[in-house]
Amino acid sequence: VDGYRRALGVIEECYGCDTDYYRTTSANLRMAEQSLGDEERPMDVVDGEVGKCPTNSGAAKTSHAVSASTASADFVATDDSTNHDASASTASAIPDISTHPIPRQNPQRPSISGMVLARAFWNDCGKPMIATKYPEYQGRIAAGLVGHGSECLGFDDVYSQDHDFGPRFCLWLTDEDYAAIGARLQADYEALDRAFTVDGQGDPRFRGHGKAISAADRTDAGNAGIDGNGTTSASMPPEAFADTDRTPATPRAQGENRRDGVFRINDFFERLTNYPEAPAQTDYAAWLTLPEATLATATNGRVFADPLGMFSKTRQGFTFMPEDVRVSLISRRLGMMAQAGQYNLPRMLERGDGAAAMLSITQFVDATASLVFLVNEPVSVGYLPYYKWRFAALRKLSRRMATRLADVAEQLETILRLSSAACFGGEGFGEGGKGAGPAIDTITTTIEHICAEVVTELLHEGLTESHETFLEWQRPYVEKHIVATDACLRSL
Repeated sequence: VDGYRRALGVIEECYGCDTDYYRTTSANLRMAEQSLGDEERPMDVVDGEVGKCPTNSGAAKTSHAVSASTASADFVATDDSTNHDASASTASAIPDISTHPIPRQNPQRPSISGMVLARAFWNDCGKPMIATKYPEYQGRIAAGLVGHGSECLGFDDVYSQDHDFGPRFCLWLTDEDYAAIGARLQADYEALDRAFTVDGQGDPRFRGHGKAISAADRTDAGNAGIDGNGTTSASMPPEAFADTDRTPATPRAQGENRRDGVFRINDFFERLTNYPEAPAQTDYAAWLTLPEATLATATNGRVFADPLGMFSKTRQGFTFMPEDVRVSLISRRLGMMAQAGQYNLPRMLERGDGAAAMLSITQFVDATASLVFLVNEPVSVGYLPYYKWRFAALRKLSRRMATRLADVAEQLETILRLSSAACFGGEGFGEGGKGAGPAIDTITTTIEHICAEVVTELLHEGLTESHETFLEWQRPYVEKHIVATDACLRSL
Protein backbone atom coordinates (compact mmCIF):
# COMPACT_ATOMS: atom_id res chain seq x y z
CA VAL A 1 0.00 0.00 0.00
CA ASP A 2 2.77 2.43 0.89
CA GLY A 3 4.48 1.53 -2.36
CA TYR A 4 1.37 2.37 -4.36
CA ARG A 5 1.00 5.68 -2.51
CA ARG A 6 4.60 6.61 -3.26
CA ALA A 7 4.07 5.58 -6.88
CA LEU A 8 1.09 7.91 -7.14
CA GLY A 9 3.26 10.77 -5.95
CA VAL A 10 5.88 10.02 -8.60
CA ILE A 11 3.23 9.61 -11.33
CA GLU A 12 1.64 12.91 -10.35
CA GLU A 13 5.01 14.64 -10.61
CA CYS A 14 6.08 13.04 -13.89
CA TYR A 15 2.83 12.36 -15.74
CA GLY A 16 0.07 14.37 -14.09
CA CYS A 17 -3.26 13.25 -12.66
CA ASP A 18 -5.36 12.97 -15.78
CA THR A 19 -3.53 9.93 -17.14
CA ASP A 20 -4.13 6.20 -17.36
CA TYR A 21 -0.99 5.72 -15.28
CA TYR A 22 -2.52 7.60 -12.35
CA ARG A 23 -5.98 6.06 -12.70
CA THR A 24 -4.64 2.50 -12.94
CA THR A 25 -2.34 2.90 -9.95
CA SER A 26 -5.15 4.51 -7.96
CA ALA A 27 -7.37 1.53 -8.68
CA ASN A 28 -4.62 -0.88 -7.66
CA LEU A 29 -4.11 1.09 -4.45
CA ARG A 30 -7.81 0.80 -3.63
CA MET A 31 -7.68 -2.97 -4.09
CA ALA A 32 -4.56 -3.26 -1.93
CA GLU A 33 -6.16 -1.17 0.81
CA GLN A 34 -9.25 -3.34 0.76
CA SER A 35 -7.18 -6.50 1.01
CA LEU A 36 -5.48 -5.05 4.09
CA GLY A 37 -8.75 -3.94 5.65
CA ASP A 38 -7.70 -0.31 5.24
CA GLU A 39 -10.70 0.99 3.33
CA GLU A 40 -11.11 4.02 5.59
CA ARG A 41 -7.87 5.68 4.44
CA PRO A 42 -8.35 8.11 1.52
CA MET A 43 -6.87 7.10 -1.82
CA ASP A 44 -5.27 10.45 -2.45
CA VAL A 45 -2.98 10.20 0.57
CA VAL A 46 0.63 9.84 -0.56
CA ASP A 47 3.35 9.43 2.07
CA GLY A 48 1.03 10.80 4.73
CA GLU A 49 -0.05 13.89 2.82
CA VAL A 50 -3.17 14.53 0.75
CA GLY A 51 -2.23 14.51 -2.93
CA LYS A 52 -3.10 17.31 -5.30
CA CYS A 53 -5.18 15.04 -7.54
CA PRO A 54 -8.85 14.79 -6.57
CA THR A 55 -10.43 11.46 -5.84
CA ASN A 56 -13.95 11.17 -7.23
CA SER A 57 -16.28 8.72 -8.79
CA GLY A 58 -15.51 10.05 -12.24
CA ALA A 59 -11.87 9.10 -11.92
CA ALA A 60 -12.83 5.70 -10.62
CA LYS A 61 -15.20 5.18 -13.52
CA THR A 62 -12.54 6.23 -15.96
CA SER A 63 -10.16 3.71 -14.47
CA HIS A 64 -12.72 1.01 -15.11
CA ALA A 65 -12.74 1.89 -18.77
CA VAL A 66 -9.04 1.40 -19.36
CA SER A 67 -8.72 -0.91 -22.34
CA ALA A 68 -7.20 -4.36 -22.13
CA SER A 69 -4.32 -3.14 -24.27
CA THR A 70 -3.09 -0.84 -21.49
CA ALA A 71 -4.13 -2.68 -18.34
CA SER A 72 -5.85 -6.00 -17.80
CA ALA A 73 -8.70 -6.50 -15.39
CA ASP A 74 -6.30 -8.30 -13.09
CA PHE A 75 -4.47 -5.04 -12.44
CA VAL A 76 -7.47 -2.69 -12.22
CA ALA A 77 -10.11 -2.83 -9.53
CA THR A 78 -13.39 -3.11 -11.43
CA ASP A 79 -16.84 -4.56 -11.31
CA ASP A 80 -17.48 -4.02 -15.02
CA SER A 81 -18.00 -7.48 -16.52
CA THR A 82 -17.15 -6.30 -20.03
CA ASN A 83 -13.62 -5.56 -18.89
CA HIS A 84 -13.28 -9.11 -17.58
CA ASP A 85 -14.34 -10.44 -20.95
CA ALA A 86 -11.90 -8.21 -22.79
CA SER A 87 -8.98 -9.40 -20.72
CA ALA A 88 -9.91 -13.06 -20.45
CA SER A 89 -7.26 -14.11 -22.93
CA THR A 90 -4.48 -12.56 -20.85
CA ALA A 91 -5.81 -13.03 -17.32
CA SER A 92 -4.22 -16.42 -16.87
CA ALA A 93 -0.79 -15.06 -17.74
CA ILE A 94 -0.91 -12.04 -15.41
CA PRO A 95 -0.78 -12.42 -11.62
CA ASP A 96 -3.92 -11.37 -9.80
CA ILE A 97 -3.09 -9.00 -6.95
CA SER A 98 -5.95 -10.45 -4.92
CA THR A 99 -4.33 -13.90 -4.97
CA HIS A 100 -0.75 -12.58 -4.67
CA PRO A 101 -0.96 -10.26 -1.65
CA ILE A 102 1.90 -8.24 -0.30
CA PRO A 103 4.05 -10.63 1.79
CA ARG A 104 3.07 -10.44 5.42
CA GLN A 105 4.82 -11.49 8.56
CA ASN A 106 3.92 -14.75 10.20
CA PRO A 107 2.03 -13.51 13.30
CA GLN A 108 3.89 -16.12 15.35
CA ARG A 109 7.29 -14.94 14.14
CA PRO A 110 8.46 -11.73 15.85
CA SER A 111 10.00 -9.05 13.65
CA ILE A 112 13.78 -9.33 13.85
CA SER A 113 16.74 -9.00 11.53
CA GLY A 114 18.28 -12.18 10.21
CA MET A 115 21.78 -11.31 11.43
CA VAL A 116 20.61 -10.61 15.00
CA LEU A 117 18.71 -13.89 14.91
CA ALA A 118 21.75 -15.75 13.59
CA ARG A 119 24.04 -14.41 16.29
CA ALA A 120 21.55 -15.31 19.01
CA PHE A 121 21.07 -18.78 17.53
CA TRP A 122 24.83 -19.27 17.64
CA ASN A 123 25.20 -17.95 21.20
CA ASP A 124 22.17 -19.75 22.61
CA CYS A 125 22.34 -23.03 20.75
CA GLY A 126 25.38 -23.47 18.54
CA LYS A 127 28.13 -22.54 20.96
CA PRO A 128 26.74 -24.68 23.84
CA MET A 129 26.30 -27.63 21.45
CA ILE A 130 29.95 -27.46 20.39
CA ALA A 131 31.14 -27.02 23.98
CA THR A 132 29.19 -30.10 25.05
CA LYS A 133 29.71 -32.45 22.13
CA TYR A 134 32.95 -31.22 20.53
CA PRO A 135 35.00 -29.71 23.37
CA GLU A 136 38.30 -30.56 21.71
CA TYR A 137 37.26 -28.53 18.63
CA GLN A 138 36.06 -25.39 20.41
CA GLY A 139 39.31 -23.64 19.58
CA ARG A 140 39.18 -24.67 15.91
CA ILE A 141 35.66 -24.03 14.56
CA ALA A 142 34.77 -20.68 12.98
CA ALA A 143 31.17 -19.50 13.03
CA GLY A 144 29.18 -16.66 11.47
CA LEU A 145 26.85 -15.78 8.64
CA VAL A 146 28.34 -14.84 5.27
CA GLY A 147 27.21 -15.29 1.67
CA HIS A 148 23.84 -15.21 -0.07
CA GLY A 149 20.78 -13.68 1.53
CA SER A 150 19.66 -10.14 2.25
CA GLU A 151 20.42 -10.59 5.96
CA CYS A 152 24.11 -10.99 5.09
CA LEU A 153 24.02 -7.49 3.62
CA GLY A 154 21.95 -6.10 6.48
CA PHE A 155 19.02 -5.18 4.20
CA ASP A 156 16.45 -7.81 5.18
CA ASP A 157 12.98 -6.81 6.33
CA VAL A 158 9.53 -8.35 6.71
CA TYR A 159 9.34 -9.00 2.96
CA SER A 160 12.54 -11.04 3.17
CA GLN A 161 10.92 -13.51 5.54
CA ASP A 162 8.73 -15.23 2.95
CA HIS A 163 11.60 -17.44 1.74
CA ASP A 164 14.92 -18.84 2.95
CA PHE A 165 14.49 -17.18 6.35
CA GLY A 166 14.99 -18.60 9.80
CA PRO A 167 17.58 -19.14 12.52
CA ARG A 168 20.81 -20.17 10.81
CA PHE A 169 24.56 -19.78 10.86
CA CYS A 170 27.61 -21.27 9.18
CA LEU A 171 30.36 -23.39 10.73
CA TRP A 172 33.67 -23.36 8.86
CA LEU A 173 36.22 -26.14 9.35
CA THR A 174 39.68 -26.96 8.09
CA ASP A 175 39.91 -29.90 5.67
CA GLU A 176 41.30 -32.11 8.41
CA ASP A 177 38.57 -31.25 10.91
CA TYR A 178 35.84 -31.61 8.32
CA ALA A 179 37.02 -35.09 7.48
CA ALA A 180 36.91 -36.01 11.16
CA ILE A 181 33.60 -34.49 12.32
CA GLY A 182 31.95 -32.71 9.37
CA ALA A 183 29.05 -35.09 8.75
CA ARG A 184 28.30 -35.59 12.45
CA LEU A 185 28.48 -31.87 13.17
CA GLN A 186 26.10 -31.14 10.27
CA ALA A 187 23.56 -33.59 11.71
CA ASP A 188 23.83 -31.99 15.14
CA TYR A 189 23.46 -28.53 13.59
CA GLU A 190 20.29 -29.59 11.80
CA ALA A 191 18.92 -31.03 15.06
CA LEU A 192 19.20 -27.74 16.98
CA ASP A 193 15.92 -26.42 18.35
CA ARG A 194 15.00 -23.35 16.30
CA ALA A 195 12.00 -22.17 18.31
CA PHE A 196 12.57 -18.67 19.72
CA THR A 197 10.84 -15.71 21.27
CA VAL A 198 11.79 -12.04 21.51
CA ASP A 199 12.01 -10.25 24.84
CA GLY A 200 11.02 -6.69 25.68
CA GLN A 201 14.39 -5.35 24.52
CA GLY A 202 14.01 -7.00 21.12
CA ASP A 203 16.56 -9.73 21.86
CA PRO A 204 15.75 -13.26 20.66
CA ARG A 205 15.92 -16.18 23.10
CA PHE A 206 15.83 -19.79 22.00
CA ARG A 207 13.91 -22.60 23.63
CA GLY A 208 17.00 -24.80 23.42
CA HIS A 209 19.18 -22.18 25.11
CA GLY A 210 22.17 -23.74 26.82
CA LYS A 211 21.25 -27.29 25.87
CA ALA A 212 22.96 -29.42 23.24
CA ILE A 213 21.47 -32.65 21.97
CA SER A 214 22.40 -34.88 19.07
CA ALA A 215 20.15 -35.94 16.23
CA ALA A 216 19.66 -39.30 17.94
CA ASP A 217 18.92 -37.60 21.25
CA ARG A 218 16.27 -35.45 19.59
CA THR A 219 14.54 -38.50 18.16
CA ASP A 220 14.50 -40.15 21.57
CA ALA A 221 13.29 -36.93 23.22
CA GLY A 222 10.50 -36.60 20.69
CA ASN A 223 9.39 -40.15 21.29
CA ALA A 224 9.37 -39.48 25.04
CA GLY A 225 7.36 -36.26 24.72
CA ILE A 226 10.32 -34.19 25.90
CA ASP A 227 11.53 -31.07 24.10
CA GLY A 228 15.12 -30.05 23.42
CA ASN A 229 15.34 -28.07 26.63
CA GLY A 230 14.95 -31.16 28.77
CA THR A 231 11.47 -30.25 29.98
CA THR A 232 8.16 -31.82 29.09
CA SER A 233 6.43 -30.27 26.11
CA ALA A 234 3.28 -29.93 28.16
CA SER A 235 5.00 -27.50 30.54
CA MET A 236 6.10 -25.23 27.69
CA PRO A 237 3.35 -22.77 26.66
CA PRO A 238 3.17 -22.97 22.84
CA GLU A 239 2.51 -19.26 22.44
CA ALA A 240 5.83 -18.43 24.12
CA PHE A 241 7.89 -19.34 21.05
CA ALA A 242 7.78 -18.65 17.35
CA ASP A 243 6.98 -21.34 14.84
CA THR A 244 10.00 -23.63 14.52
CA ASP A 245 9.56 -24.12 10.78
CA ARG A 246 11.68 -22.04 8.46
CA THR A 247 10.01 -20.20 5.61
CA PRO A 248 10.06 -22.12 2.30
CA ALA A 249 13.53 -22.71 0.91
CA THR A 250 14.06 -21.85 -2.74
CA PRO A 251 15.77 -24.51 -4.91
CA ARG A 252 18.91 -22.40 -5.15
CA ALA A 253 19.32 -22.58 -1.35
CA GLN A 254 19.02 -26.34 -0.96
CA GLY A 255 21.27 -29.35 -1.35
CA GLU A 256 24.68 -28.47 -2.71
CA ASN A 257 23.60 -24.82 -2.74
CA ARG A 258 22.65 -24.65 0.93
CA ARG A 259 23.56 -21.40 2.61
CA ASP A 260 24.16 -22.51 6.18
CA GLY A 261 25.52 -25.41 8.17
CA VAL A 262 28.97 -26.99 8.11
CA PHE A 263 31.53 -26.27 5.36
CA ARG A 264 35.18 -26.71 4.55
CA ILE A 265 36.63 -23.21 4.45
CA ASN A 266 37.93 -23.44 0.89
CA ASP A 267 34.78 -25.19 -0.37
CA PHE A 268 32.65 -22.38 1.02
CA PHE A 269 34.47 -19.70 -0.95
CA GLU A 270 34.67 -21.83 -4.07
CA ARG A 271 30.88 -22.15 -4.03
CA LEU A 272 30.57 -18.37 -3.95
CA THR A 273 33.37 -17.30 -6.29
CA ASN A 274 34.72 -20.38 -8.13
CA TYR A 275 37.97 -19.75 -6.28
CA PRO A 276 38.91 -21.58 -3.05
CA GLU A 277 40.87 -18.49 -2.05
CA ALA A 278 41.42 -15.06 -3.52
CA PRO A 279 43.58 -14.93 -6.67
CA ALA A 280 47.15 -13.76 -6.25
CA GLN A 281 47.58 -9.99 -6.17
CA THR A 282 49.38 -10.17 -9.53
CA ASP A 283 46.80 -12.41 -11.22
CA TYR A 284 45.02 -9.44 -12.73
CA ALA A 285 43.06 -11.42 -15.31
CA ALA A 286 41.56 -13.61 -12.58
CA TRP A 287 40.53 -10.58 -10.52
CA LEU A 288 38.87 -9.03 -13.56
CA THR A 289 36.70 -12.14 -13.96
CA LEU A 290 35.24 -11.64 -10.47
CA PRO A 291 32.12 -9.44 -10.62
CA GLU A 292 31.79 -6.91 -7.85
CA ALA A 293 28.54 -8.54 -6.74
CA THR A 294 30.36 -11.86 -6.33
CA LEU A 295 33.06 -10.21 -4.25
CA ALA A 296 30.34 -8.52 -2.17
CA THR A 297 28.80 -11.94 -1.46
CA ALA A 298 32.14 -13.40 -0.37
CA THR A 299 33.00 -10.52 1.97
CA ASN A 300 29.66 -9.55 3.51
CA GLY A 301 28.04 -10.70 6.74
CA ARG A 302 29.58 -11.23 10.16
CA VAL A 303 32.03 -13.67 11.72
CA PHE A 304 30.99 -14.58 15.28
CA ALA A 305 34.00 -16.69 16.18
CA ASP A 306 37.23 -17.67 14.43
CA PRO A 307 39.76 -19.00 16.94
CA LEU A 308 42.20 -20.23 14.28
CA GLY A 309 41.79 -17.14 12.10
CA MET A 310 41.87 -19.24 8.93
CA PHE A 311 38.39 -18.35 7.72
CA SER A 312 38.92 -14.62 8.30
CA LYS A 313 42.27 -14.73 6.53
CA THR A 314 40.74 -16.38 3.47
CA ARG A 315 37.80 -13.99 3.47
CA GLN A 316 40.06 -10.99 3.91
CA GLY A 317 41.95 -11.98 0.78
CA PHE A 318 38.90 -11.16 -1.33
CA THR A 319 38.63 -7.67 0.19
CA PHE A 320 42.07 -6.63 -1.08
CA MET A 321 41.38 -5.85 -4.72
CA PRO A 322 44.75 -5.05 -6.38
CA GLU A 323 45.16 -1.32 -6.92
CA ASP A 324 45.87 -1.78 -10.64
CA VAL A 325 42.59 -3.68 -10.98
CA ARG A 326 40.69 -0.95 -9.12
CA VAL A 327 42.14 1.76 -11.37
CA SER A 328 41.44 -0.33 -14.47
CA LEU A 329 37.81 -0.76 -13.42
CA ILE A 330 37.50 2.98 -12.74
CA SER A 331 38.65 3.58 -16.32
CA ARG A 332 36.09 1.12 -17.65
CA ARG A 333 33.28 2.76 -15.69
CA LEU A 334 34.31 6.19 -16.99
CA GLY A 335 34.10 4.83 -20.52
CA MET A 336 30.60 3.44 -20.05
CA MET A 337 29.34 6.58 -18.32
CA ALA A 338 30.55 8.65 -21.28
CA GLN A 339 29.30 6.25 -23.93
CA ALA A 340 25.86 5.57 -22.46
CA GLY A 341 25.01 8.77 -20.59
CA GLN A 342 26.85 11.57 -22.33
CA TYR A 343 26.88 10.31 -25.92
CA ASN A 344 24.25 7.68 -26.74
CA LEU A 345 21.40 8.83 -24.50
CA PRO A 346 20.96 12.23 -26.21
CA ARG A 347 21.24 10.60 -29.65
CA MET A 348 18.63 7.95 -28.87
CA LEU A 349 16.27 10.59 -27.51
CA GLU A 350 16.72 12.65 -30.67
CA ARG A 351 15.92 9.56 -32.74
CA GLY A 352 12.80 8.94 -30.69
CA ASP A 353 13.99 5.46 -29.72
CA GLY A 354 12.69 5.38 -26.15
CA ALA A 355 13.71 1.78 -25.51
CA ALA A 356 17.33 2.40 -26.51
CA ALA A 357 17.35 5.59 -24.46
CA MET A 358 16.07 3.71 -21.42
CA LEU A 359 18.83 1.11 -21.80
CA SER A 360 21.38 3.92 -22.07
CA ILE A 361 20.15 5.34 -18.78
CA THR A 362 20.39 1.90 -17.16
CA GLN A 363 23.97 1.46 -18.34
CA PHE A 364 24.93 4.90 -17.08
CA VAL A 365 23.36 4.29 -13.68
CA ASP A 366 25.02 0.88 -13.29
CA ALA A 367 28.46 2.22 -14.25
CA THR A 368 28.12 5.24 -11.96
CA ALA A 369 27.02 3.13 -8.98
CA SER A 370 30.05 0.91 -9.44
CA LEU A 371 32.35 3.92 -9.77
CA VAL A 372 31.14 5.34 -6.46
CA PHE A 373 32.17 2.17 -4.63
CA LEU A 374 35.48 1.91 -6.49
CA VAL A 375 36.38 5.53 -5.73
CA ASN A 376 35.61 4.95 -2.05
CA GLU A 377 37.87 1.85 -2.14
CA PRO A 378 36.30 -1.60 -1.58
CA VAL A 379 38.76 -2.48 1.17
CA SER A 380 37.15 0.28 3.24
CA VAL A 381 33.49 0.28 2.17
CA GLY A 382 32.96 -3.15 0.62
CA TYR A 383 31.81 -3.99 -2.89
CA LEU A 384 28.71 -2.96 -4.79
CA PRO A 385 26.13 -5.77 -4.38
CA TYR A 386 23.92 -7.13 -7.12
CA TYR A 387 21.18 -5.01 -8.64
CA LYS A 388 18.42 -5.76 -6.13
CA TRP A 389 20.33 -4.15 -3.26
CA ARG A 390 22.40 -1.69 -5.30
CA PHE A 391 20.57 1.43 -4.21
CA ALA A 392 20.13 0.27 -0.65
CA ALA A 393 23.92 -0.04 -0.52
CA LEU A 394 24.44 3.33 -2.22
CA ARG A 395 22.14 5.07 0.25
CA LYS A 396 23.90 3.44 3.16
CA LEU A 397 27.32 4.45 1.80
CA SER A 398 26.08 8.00 1.19
CA ARG A 399 25.24 8.38 4.88
CA ARG A 400 28.76 7.48 6.01
CA MET A 401 31.13 10.16 7.18
CA ALA A 402 33.68 11.32 4.60
CA THR A 403 32.09 9.38 1.73
CA ARG A 404 33.26 10.58 -1.67
CA LEU A 405 30.56 11.42 -4.24
CA ALA A 406 28.01 11.11 -1.43
CA ASP A 407 25.26 12.96 -3.29
CA VAL A 408 25.43 10.87 -6.46
CA ALA A 409 22.98 8.21 -5.24
CA GLU A 410 20.19 10.78 -4.88
CA GLN A 411 20.95 12.19 -8.34
CA LEU A 412 20.81 8.72 -9.87
CA GLU A 413 17.40 8.16 -8.30
CA THR A 414 16.21 11.42 -9.85
CA ILE A 415 17.35 10.18 -13.26
CA LEU A 416 15.53 6.88 -12.82
CA ARG A 417 12.37 8.57 -11.55
CA LEU A 418 12.15 10.73 -14.67
CA SER A 419 13.41 8.18 -17.17
CA SER A 420 10.01 6.88 -18.29
CA ALA A 421 8.73 10.38 -18.94
CA ALA A 422 11.89 11.31 -20.85
CA CYS A 423 12.04 8.16 -22.95
CA PHE A 424 8.37 7.55 -23.67
CA GLY A 425 6.57 10.83 -22.96
CA GLY A 426 6.56 12.29 -26.45
CA GLU A 427 5.08 15.59 -27.59
CA GLY A 428 2.08 16.96 -25.75
CA PHE A 429 2.74 14.63 -22.84
CA GLY A 430 2.09 15.52 -19.20
CA GLU A 431 0.34 18.39 -17.46
CA GLY A 432 -0.20 21.35 -19.76
CA GLY A 433 1.10 19.42 -22.77
CA LYS A 434 4.70 20.33 -22.01
CA GLY A 435 5.90 17.06 -23.47
CA ALA A 436 8.94 15.09 -22.39
CA GLY A 437 11.21 18.14 -22.63
CA PRO A 438 11.38 19.05 -18.92
CA ALA A 439 12.23 15.46 -17.93
CA ILE A 440 14.89 15.21 -20.66
CA ASP A 441 16.43 18.53 -19.60
CA THR A 442 16.60 17.45 -15.95
CA ILE A 443 18.18 14.10 -16.81
CA THR A 444 20.83 15.49 -19.15
CA THR A 445 21.68 18.27 -16.71
CA THR A 446 21.95 15.78 -13.85
CA ILE A 447 24.20 13.49 -15.87
CA GLU A 448 26.55 16.34 -16.71
CA HIS A 449 26.57 17.43 -13.07
CA ILE A 450 27.51 13.91 -11.96
CA CYS A 451 30.28 13.71 -14.57
CA ALA A 452 31.68 17.05 -13.44
CA GLU A 453 31.68 15.81 -9.83
CA VAL A 454 33.53 12.68 -10.92
CA VAL A 455 36.25 14.76 -12.62
CA THR A 456 36.64 16.82 -9.47
CA GLU A 457 37.10 13.62 -7.48
CA LEU A 458 39.64 12.22 -9.97
CA LEU A 459 41.62 15.44 -9.66
CA HIS A 460 41.42 15.21 -5.87
CA GLU A 461 42.73 11.63 -5.94
CA GLY A 462 45.52 12.56 -8.32
CA LEU A 463 44.22 10.18 -11.01
CA THR A 464 44.03 12.92 -13.66
CA GLU A 465 45.47 16.30 -14.59
CA SER A 466 42.63 17.13 -16.97
CA HIS A 467 39.45 19.13 -16.32
CA GLU A 468 37.68 17.63 -19.35
CA THR A 469 34.15 16.58 -18.32
CA PHE A 470 33.52 14.19 -21.23
CA LEU A 471 34.66 11.16 -19.29
CA GLU A 472 36.00 9.12 -22.20
CA TRP A 473 38.87 11.60 -22.51
CA GLN A 474 39.77 11.01 -18.87
CA ARG A 475 40.64 7.35 -19.42
CA PRO A 476 44.22 7.82 -20.73
CA TYR A 477 45.03 10.02 -17.73
CA VAL A 478 43.62 7.45 -15.31
CA GLU A 479 45.33 4.50 -16.97
CA LYS A 480 48.71 6.20 -16.66
CA HIS A 481 48.49 5.19 -12.99
CA ILE A 482 48.33 1.46 -13.78
CA VAL A 483 51.76 0.07 -12.97
CA ALA A 484 51.52 -3.46 -14.39
CA THR A 485 51.97 -4.00 -18.12
CA ASP A 486 49.28 -6.69 -18.53
CA ALA A 487 47.14 -5.86 -21.56
CA CYS A 488 43.93 -6.87 -19.78
CA LEU A 489 44.23 -3.83 -17.52
CA ARG A 490 44.12 -1.26 -20.32
CA SER A 491 41.49 -0.07 -22.77
CA LEU A 492 41.93 -0.77 -26.47
